[in-house]
Amino acid sequence: MRWFVPFFVVFLWGCDKQLPRHKASKHFDVPGLVAELVRNMNDRQFTVSKSFTLNGHPETKTIAPADSVFWARELSRLQEIDLNAPQYRDNLAITNKADSLSNLQVRVFTLREQKNLPLKKLALYYLDDPHEIRQLHLQLASNNFIAHTRTSLTLWLNRYSGQLLLDSLKITGSDAIVLQPAREYQTISKTVWPGAVKAAK
Repeated sequence: MRWFVPFFVVFLWGCDKQLPRHKASKHFDVPGLVAELVRNMNDRQFTVSKSFTLNGHPETKTIAPADSVFWARELSRLQEIDLNAPQYRDNLAITNKADSLSNLQVRVFTLREQKNLPLKKLALYYLDDPHEIRQLHLQLASNNFIAHTRTSLTLWLNRYSGQLLLDSLKITGSDAIVLQPAREYQTISKTVWPGAVKAAK
């Protein structure tokens, strides 16, 4: 049985060589940000004021407390956008600049070739480190013979007591679907902060 041990080691080494190597993230990890926000917001169990406007008719309601199911649903469109996925990874033009209206830096991702992908543009507003994100803006679109949709998402974030939390989320969109009336809509979800919460310096 002495031959079994070296054979087993060689077998494992050979299998290891055939396993695909995980590539480090090249671009900002949008799904990772969504997972972090859902987890952090659920831990705090905040109340949320949500307004919804459809074709000019507004409605407002309060969600108390807003749990992980709520935030996963609100941020679901972002979970579809993975800049490190093959279809995006090497198809992005990236520009960096200072924001003229604030002390933030801006990193803008735009597609070189559309390739029928939903993301058209993503702008990341951050402090000195891109992981210290303060605003995220996305423009999405989809066109086919059944429907034409346009969606704009903007997230405002801040770090409170060491956790990255969502101040507000604004989604504006329009769609035209065959045999259905065209729609224009907007939702704004705002976190209702407890008086004891203070921004970390």
